Amino acid sequence: MRLTRFVVVGAALTGCTFGAPDGVVIDAPPDVSVDAPPDVDTGGRVIDDHLIALWRFNEGTGTLVGDTARTFRPWYTKPPMDLVIESATGSQWIGTDGLQIDGNVTIRSRPGMGARPHMTPDVNGSGAVTLELWVTPADIVQGSPTPATLFSLGSGPSNCSVRITQTGSQYIGCAKTVATARGTEKTIPTPTGSAAAAVQHVVLVADGTTRAVYVDGVPYAAPAADVAPMAGWIENFRISIADEAMGGGPWRGRFWFAAVYDRVLTPEEIRQNLAAGHLCSSC
Repeated sequence: MRLTRFVVVGAALTGCTFGAPDGVVIDAPPDVSVDAPPDVDTGGRVIDDHLIALWRFNEGTGTLVGDTARTFRPWYTKPPMDLVIESATGSQWIGTDGLQIDGNVTIRSRPGMGARPHMTPDVNGSGAVTLELWVTPADIVQGSPTPATLFSLGSGPSNCSVRITQTGSQYIGCAKTVATARGTEKTIPTPTGSAAAAVQHVVLVADGTTRAVYVDGVPYAAPAADVAPMAGWIENFRISIADEAMGGGPWRGRFWFAAVYDRVLTPEEIRQNLAAGHLCSSC
């Protein structure tokens, strides 16, 4: 069942008039902004508030994994954070529904000042982040001894701002909270056996009061002592999937969907996105 989000927005219609008795004209307030206009088709998404990146893995061909956040938030003006498949082998499209990783592959955002992911300034500004993935591990035990990276904003296994990895049969989340570039990272592990040979919804949420990884809607929170404001995010880091940006943490499996928010989704919102599904028609 497809969930549809209806939004009625009156205050956003600046300068429009509404009928009133005796010919009285009522103007909407001029300086009220909203996050979503009422006529946006969210494509099955339930939550689009503060969505800053979205990869649907539906290209079906080529070497570009496009960031389509502006399809769902056309008023969002920042440039897309597209990913480029730089390896000739190691991945293959699953029709227009996903991307299969079956070998070593480099898939990352473009280099250079003009192509730097705006995740870092957005998250630094808000102090919060949510990573949302729909994936299917090729092996429920992988990433040992080096964690297998599903999604990372960083430069290598020992130096990242935020990431989700698989280690053995666990998912491990990390969001940097110390100011030094290579400071100790407080990880957020899920229980052994969390990774399954099935399509899974894996979500990392982190801010100054919350740190948790959800697997299919079930939260696994970090100890209270590990909760701290995020800091030390490096602006020239690149986004990468299925490995670290510079290699060293290959992961095998299928990507159906990935999204980033510059806020923490609530447990209710995560369950709504889980119910909305991953927009995959054949898996």
